Amino acid sequence: MESKPVGRYRPSWETYWADLSTGDGVALWDCRESPEIPLFAPHFGTELPVIDVGCGNGARSGPLAAAFPRVVATDLAASAIDVARRHHPSPTIEYEVLDILDEGAVSRLHERIGDANVYVRAVLHQLAPADRLVAADRIAVLTGRSGCVFDHELTPASHARMAQLIDGEAATLPRLRQLADHFNIGASPVAGAGDLEWIFKHAGFVAVEAGSLPIRTVERLSDGSQLCLPGSYLIARPG
Repeated sequence: MESKPVGRYRPSWETYWADLSTGDGVALWDCRESPEIPLFAPHFGTELPVIDVGCGNGARSGPLAAAFPRVVATDLAASAIDVARRHHPSPTIEYEVLDILDEGAVSRLHERIGDANVYVRAVLHQLAPADRLVAADRIAVLTGRSGCVFDHELTPASHARMAQLIDGEAATLPRLRQLADHFNIGASPVAGAGDLEWIFKHAGFVAVEAGSLPIRTVERLSDGSQLCLPGSYLIARPG
């Protein structure tokens, strides 16, 4: 039977954002430090709009808007977009609900704004393997022929680290604890991002640059250091 991924992830994220308190620093990944932007900014340029896929509460959209003149911040959860509009308003950010797996919605967005550069941070790793390929295909629709994609994902090592912390320091890491409780992290194996180059090559992209870059969080460990999770990134263009 053909997989029907559209909408399958929405209920979990709707309840997560609806249950989360509002404001800055309330989600694990709300860190406003953006060491990744200098990596992809030269490849993005400023001529095309930037689509922030999986923007959540908009905390990461602000740094993008500071670097690029037009940002379209999207998330599949209406509850997240509502928080983003209220807490991170900007004249250069457009917030809208979008399921990246929804072919029709993705096509309509591309028809409206044209080719775009696409920023993705810690989205594909949470999808089932087959759905990652679908997401890459939809991102190809958004970039068209002239856009570029930057994807920064957690890895299997990230999930191993989170599981270790959940068993150890979870009491002092409330944002990680809440995320783990909601999505059952640590209770069962969670797939990593896999080979980003292979995923995007499947969608017709050619890798421009790839490497390792930790994903910073707002949590502090017991020794006072910032919790950073292992991450990998890819910058790619349509082939």
